[in-house]
Amino acid sequence: MSKNQIISVDGALFGTKTFVAAVAAYGLAVYFNLPRPYWAMTTAYVIANPLAGSLTSKAFYRLIGTFVGGIAIIALIPNLVGSPVILTLAIALWIGTCLYFSVLDRTPRSYAFVLAGYTVLLTGIPLVDTPGQVFDIAVARVEEITLAIICGAVVHLVFFPRNNGPLLLNSVDSWHNKMVALAVKVFRGSNDPQDTAVGWRNLASESIEMRNLFVQVSYEASRYSDKRKLLKALQHRMSLLIPALSAIEDQLIDLRENSYTGSAEILEILNRIAGLIEKRERFGIRGYKAIRAEADKLSAISTTVNDAESIVAANIFKRVQEFAAIWRDCARLRFDFHRGRISKASEKIISITETIPIHRDHHNAFRSAFTAALTIIISICLWIITGFPEGMIVAQLSGVLMCLTAHMDDPRVVLRMFLYGNILSAFVAFIYSFAVLPGLNDFIPIMASLGLTLIPMGALAANPAYALIGMGFCINMPNMVNLQYSINLDLPTFMSSCISIILATLLPIAVSGIFKSVGAETSAKSLLKSGWKILARIASFPRANNSRNLLILLDILGTLAPRYSNVSADSKIMSGDLLRDLRIGQNLVQLQKICLDMPEESQEVFINFFKEMTKYYRSKYQFRDYDQRILLTLLKKCRAVTYDDDDKNRSYQLHIIITALEICIKINIERAARFMPVNHGIEEVGAV
Repeated sequence: MSKNQIISVDGALFGTKTFVAAVAAYGLAVYFNLPRPYWAMTTAYVIANPLAGSLTSKAFYRLIGTFVGGIAIIALIPNLVGSPVILTLAIALWIGTCLYFSVLDRTPRSYAFVLAGYTVLLTGIPLVDTPGQVFDIAVARVEEITLAIICGAVVHLVFFPRNNGPLLLNSVDSWHNKMVALAVKVFRGSNDPQDTAVGWRNLASESIEMRNLFVQVSYEASRYSDKRKLLKALQHRMSLLIPALSAIEDQLIDLRENSYTGSAEILEILNRIAGLIEKRERFGIRGYKAIRAEADKLSAISTTVNDAESIVAANIFKRVQEFAAIWRDCARLRFDFHRGRISKASEKIISITETIPIHRDHHNAFRSAFTAALTIIISICLWIITGFPEGMIVAQLSGVLMCLTAHMDDPRVVLRMFLYGNILSAFVAFIYSFAVLPGLNDFIPIMASLGLTLIPMGALAANPAYALIGMGFCINMPNMVNLQYSINLDLPTFMSSCISIILATLLPIAVSGIFKSVGAETSAKSLLKSGWKILARIASFPRANNSRNLLILLDILGTLAPRYSNVSADSKIMSGDLLRDLRIGQNLVQLQKICLDMPEESQEVFINFFKEMTKYYRSKYQFRDYDQRILLTLLKKCRAVTYDDDDKNRSYQLHIIITALEICIKINIERAARFMPVNHGIEEVGAV
């Protein structure tokens, strides 16, 4: 889509299909005499998504959430309706709990928690005056939503469906092309470290975004849908490419700064490797073998531990091997995904692939849950105190909006866009209610007239830049028109309804601004703190779950990356490099495994180093200063012990890891010095 193209052909098709699904759902709801047929039309827009897999998963979890919410209504309303205070607190607690688990989940499954929460608002609150009808209304609500889900699924999946698979393939190829460009620059030494850092962040962020596409593909009816394990392995390998290549970058920084005797030869080999990568952007076995052949030439000067040059060459050799092997796996998995089958080579990769766990931010989840619960309590109290007839709508919609924006750092940006859509829908609904619909009596003319606005606004919803305006309009306009079985020309009621919907958007904006919204710098600081806590646990020698902890760091890295784009270049947050910390963690885990096989008297100096690393990362997440030169001193002692090790192969491996740790720590010291103010204001964002 062109940047200047507001509505594309695909968008127009999406708007038309969604309107057809909404009309079908509304017509069936009227035919079956359901109490609020416009809910079915609204639901058709709520679950709408241009991609088949996304729509299917959303519809599936919406249905589950609605069933659970219906059960909660039956349990809460009849038993607590006599005590408004307790009922209000119970509803707020229920929704807060649902949102807490939704924010923690961060998968399509989280939508079920959201629906279980706000179904109680939409269906339960109107029943406080008629608790005897709770069961009947809850069943009707489920029926209306089910109708909308079925209609939406049929229309979107049968008529010109858009599958996630091709989009995912394009995303994977685009990601690999960016990685190729970055790899060529790193191997040739033509990269600017600051520009490269931005590249790492973008790749990490896109990797997390692709994970959602990977999940959605399994929900669509296409030849890609049964390849869940293959997709999981591909996402895992793609994520590992980032620390693998960035480790090579650090080794080359040290190589150029120290001018070793064999530097020219090493750089020449790496330049040839860059040419191979550039020539074979998606190289498979042949490309992998060619790169390994070049990398093996490094081993000729890295067979001893007697000089720094040999150790540097050994480090680079090892990192290039790792990088090439991971890329080979990506090429195999991507090729099988494109063909829609799993080869024996891919099966072997899948068998050793761990699932990348999701970082669960309990602090953010609690803050989101608390803000939503508080908004609901405030809105219900205002409804009771003022006696405003449409105050119920304020309580309902404000709670729903808080649920839908719970995962955001600053929901106000989205809520303002939604507010614009609400204001526009109120204006259009007024014209429909008092100028257009009174002159129409039959179903087809009424629906055709609605299509004049709902189809283009639905098409607008397919454009990410205007999606919230378009979706806000399509969801609220049918509610404002109040599409029941007959047209009700009641101006005071209409105006009260419109005002309440506007207020229901303003209240979450106000409450979020006080209790929820945080800036990118604060959010980034929180994620860095979480990463440093994990690294402190990794450094606590030894732990069996350190491999899992490293994978959680990968997820935090991808989640953190987008925040950097909204942080000023001179912010102290920019001094934190979680990617380099991740590589330190990887080296610590390898060092721990090797040390377990060493004699006890040799282990002591390494254990002291691990304890000091634990102190270092604890000082970072506690925002205290720390002199990293202590770590370098301890590493020298570790190296001295390593020279005396009788196992030469183990000694060789230890020297490689120690050198990698020294390089990372030296770069961290230099980086911290550039950001450290004269007054050493460490307490503001933490020592780095």
